[in-house]
Amino acid sequence: MPTQKLLKKPIPHRPKKRSFLSIPAELRILIYQHHYDTVRLIELMPKMAPYRVIDAHQVSNAKDQVSKRNDAQNQSIRSGGPLGKYNRATGMKTKWHLSISGLHLINKQIASECLTFMYASINLMTQSYKRLSNFMTFVPHETLKQITRFQLDHQTYGHPQHLDDEIWKKKHDDTWVETCKLAVRKLPRLKDLTMNIDVRDIPLRFTLSESWVRPMLFFAHRKSSLQNIKIKVFTPELAQTYINAWDDKLWERYQPCTEN
Repeated sequence: MPTQKLLKKPIPHRPKKRSFLSIPAELRILIYQHHYDTVRLIELMPKMAPYRVIDAHQVSNAKDQVSKRNDAQNQSIRSGGPLGKYNRATGMKTKWHLSISGLHLINKQIASECLTFMYASINLMTQSYKRLSNFMTFVPHETLKQITRFQLDHQTYGHPQHLDDEIWKKKHDDTWVETCKLAVRKLPRLKDLTMNIDVRDIPLRFTLSESWVRPMLFFAHRKSSLQNIKIKVFTPELAQTYINAWDDKLWERYQPCTEN
């Protein structure tokens, strides 16, 4: 008698588990773009630092028109270092509804893919050369290229009351020069630039030879992708003054600086 073939018990079909990384790269890029479509203000300063955003107010009496500082807005995020880092000791206390998305914390591959989009979505803000320098030291150059929005806050030293204070004014002005140079050199793809200048010099002058004006020209005369420049000047004498940085008459006598 012919032997009967043993019937194999059919193995139930199990659907394959698909991960996010199994999605085509083109679709992942679209997801990243949608995920980071909200612009967030990133303040380069310690979380607990007492900080006030420069703002101006108008009062009825011209003699009382002064600049003031208001509390920073709640939607801003303070960071003392590069974005995308997770400290296990403090990470459990993170308030995610007030933070940048933790998508980059899933694994290294997703982090390498989405950090570019995360940095492209931020509005970087600083008022300190050291913090800006430290930030740009740890963040890779290719990542810095993705930053297109930048805000600088600066308060001038003012007129020294004593001759011995001239050295401190010079150091203060030199730091402002280095801050602008660093931003121009490290952020080559800036599109939107905002500068808030609290001028304590008396009398107020708007000439291109002023120590607080010259460094700003590094942005105006470089070959870049800058599209929008907004400069707000606050002084004890004037509540608020706007400068049109794209006014050809303002720059026509100025020769581009070739310093590195």
